[in-house]
Amino acid sequence: MKTNRINIVLSSALALLVLVALAQYFHGHRTTQAHQRAQEKLWNEERAQWSEELEQLRAQLAWGSSDTATEHLQDEPEELIQMLYTLDRESERKRLRKASFCFQALTESRKSPIENIRNYYTSGHNVILAASGKVRSSSLDVGEGVSVPPTTRLGLVDVLRDIGTSEAIGLLSQVLPTALNASEATYIARILLSLDSELFRNISITTARNLLSTMSLARDEKRELLSLLIELQDTEMAEVLSNQLLVDGRLDRDILDFIHKTMGEDAMPLIYSIFGDPGLTMADRADLLRVSMNYVGTNEEANELFSRAIHSEEVGAPIRAIMVLGLTGMSERGDAPPDLPAEVAQSRLMLLDSLEQEYGGSRGMGSAFSTTREQLEYSLNPGAYDERPAVDHVRIAQDIMVSLFTGNAGGRDGMGGLSGFLGGMRR
Repeated sequence: MKTNRINIVLSSALALLVLVALAQYFHGHRTTQAHQRAQEKLWNEERAQWSEELEQLRAQLAWGSSDTATEHLQDEPEELIQMLYTLDRESERKRLRKASFCFQALTESRKSPIENIRNYYTSGHNVILAASGKVRSSSLDVGEGVSVPPTTRLGLVDVLRDIGTSEAIGLLSQVLPTALNASEATYIARILLSLDSELFRNISITTARNLLSTMSLARDEKRELLSLLIELQDTEMAEVLSNQLLVDGRLDRDILDFIHKTMGEDAMPLIYSIFGDPGLTMADRADLLRVSMNYVGTNEEANELFSRAIHSEEVGAPIRAIMVLGLTGMSERGDAPPDLPAEVAQSRLMLLDSLEQEYGGSRGMGSAFSTTREQLEYSLNPGAYDERPAVDHVRIAQDIMVSLFTGNAGGRDGMGGLSGFLGGMRR
């Protein structure tokens, strides 16, 4: 097996040689004869360089393909860790091959590598192996299914996970609070949580909170940490971030999503309180309304925001039709409506009856009302149906388009209040 691993590394390099040769061949056929000779010269130089590197790699890693020498290297974790310190001085392809070898050898070493790995983390050394150094980047394949993690630190995380002893997992839990970035922290945390969700919950929450409060984060990093805290249902952090939902009149959509997914309906008083802020944009109010729509029918504040919006003078048939359809729970992407609790469906049917008396005769509203009623009645009594009624998106879209372009849209701007709709809802 050990010889096979070295062969895998070497064969990946040979495969690259073949690819370079083929590329040079096809390119050469599209050039002049003089250019072909120049390319052939470059290829010969490249081939010589590759051959030299292959020999060096064989000498350093395979030690002449000797099983005894390979076993010796795998039994010396300190030497393997020292190899990681030198990776940033290597060419990219050699760096990837050496990293792959080191991680595999450390995992299978007969001597415990834990203390050597601990020392590596303590040193603060880290080599970026992938372009971004983040977990969500694809692992780099160096051939024959051999992949390399984005960084050396994350590679050692995988080593500790695969070793799996209590000492290895203990070291992982010690590394977590020292994570260099959000991607590293969430990756380690999810490994630990998969092993024992209760034991490692607090340290995962604390690490994520500290990174959120002490680091200047890009938006994607912030989302990674908030996503982890959503999984852990950190309602305490939701209360803390409530004060940051609206800063200088600007809505933080990531915090809104976090608060909604952790607090649920308990977030409604906060959403209601800031809905009328004069600094909010139309898009901000649309996001707040989108969240509150989840609780229309059972929550008085959500009901009031919905009523304020749908009865606004700025709103015409197209927007009203979309809001009516929103009572089904159907997302803006047009996904199949969810199965609503019977009490929610009943409450929304009563609201629908009231709305239909006011707007049922408006051109472009008919299919919205009929579709919503059908879906709510199904949620109220699914046993009366063989299957959930299908939503006719084409018919709905046609009705909305008719109301938009025939002058029956209503609203102040003749386009259903599309531009002024949410601006007037703060009143």
